[in-house]
Amino acid sequence: MTSLDDIVTQLERQRDAIDNALEALRGISAQSSGDRTGAERSGKRRGPNAEGRHRQIEAMRRYWAAKKAGKKTALAKKKTGLTVAGRRKLSENMHKRWAAKRKAAAA
Repeated sequence: MTSLDDIVTQLERQRDAIDNALEALRGISAQSSGDRTGAERSGKRRGPNAEGRHRQIEAMRRYWAAKKAGKKTALAKKKTGLTVAGRRKLSENMHKRWAAKRKAAAA
């Protein structure tokens, strides 16, 4: 009869494990369906209010109106690079700085 008792004990352990798994799945299902408390929802970010949306809409209207009119906006400005003279000047200044640093290190 011990083998029968062992089988019953093993089945009861499996039943407990299945019950625990079902409880966990029910908890996950409740959370994903929106059955959350107010404390859990408080960290949720919200979008802009009506006034903020209105400001965004108006800004985009102005942006696209300017774009259609052919005007350059601040976003459409092309970045300019260094000129040859400007690059040469920066190079000379860096050479002077490093020479001064080497001189100070040697002293």
